Formats: sequence, C-alpha cells, structure tokens
Amino acid sequence: MTPEIRMLSVRQPWAYLLCKAGRMPRMAVKPIENRSRTLGTFRGTVLIHASLTDESDLQSTITYLAERSITLPPNPLPIGRIIGKVNLVHVIDTREVPDLHGKRAEAFRQMQNHPLQFRGGEIYHVMKWFNGEVGLIMADPVAFPPEAQIECKGKLGLYHPTLEQIAALKEKGLI
Repeated sequence: MTPEIRMLSVRQPWAYLLCKAGRMPRMAVKPIENRSRTLGTFRGTVLIHASLTDESDLQSTITYLAERSITLPPNPLPIGRIIGKVNLVHVIDTREVPDLHGKRAEAFRQMQNHPLQFRGGEIYHVMKWFNGEVGLIMADPVAFPPEAQIECKGKLGLYHPTLEQIAALKEKGLI
C-alpha cells in the first residue's frame, strides 16, 4: 500500500527551486513555500506540480534570484507537469502576529522548538525565503527527469493526486 501522498501546484520558477537540491543536506534551494493560509495538518510526501501559469513578473523574479546568486537553467522550465517531490515536514503559522518583524521572530521560534531539531544553518536558510503568513517547510527534494514528468492539470491547495498519476509514478519508480 502506498503511504498518503498529496500534490501542490506552484508557479514557475518556484516549483523548480522547491525540487532542486541545495547546498545543505535535505534542503532544497527554496525550502519553503509561502502561502496566505494553512493547508491542513498533512505531513509527508508532496508531489510538486508546475502550474500552467508562471510568475506574473518574471523579470523581477529573475533579478530577485540573481541577487541571491541563483540562476535558472537556459531551457524553458516545464509547466503543467508533476516535476518532483518533497517531504512536507513542518508548517510555520504566523497569521496571528500583526507585523512582519514579529512574524519572522515567531517563525524562527517555531523552527527552533520543532522536534526535527533544525540546525542553525537550516533555520537561516528557511528564514531567508519566508515572507508570508504561513510557510510550508519542505525537505528531501527530488526533481524528476524530464522524460518521467507527468503532464496534468493542477488545482488550488494541497490535494490528492489521481490513482492514474500515482500508478504512472510507481511504474517509473518515482514513488
């Protein structure tokens, strides 16, 4: 039996950065997905779907990434596909904190006190990407090779992949 799996649609280039392994063990280049609301209590494997819509202001996004010494591949990033998987390990929720400084302090406190015992470098790496109300902290990124990616439509929120999608990923040895 397959353990519970969910799927999350994310705009490019953020989807790519969630699946791309970073310099720190178990962390992606972008180890957190910022959201305005929580997506429930699920923890575990999350398939990353690159939505059909990419970032609305791609040039400023590229500049933002360049300031952090992050470059994107020269080829167009895939859209409308399941491009990888991550492990959703923690959710930071700062919706009750009124100001940005307080939100960042609360997020830091939540990570320090988490049972996974995030190390100082991991906390710093996550915090430099956190800028929302809710942060989905991802670990263990795996980018699927282009030939193994599955074309499909996305949905809002954290949702269940179809049985066909799960079967196709199993057949390819990806889950």
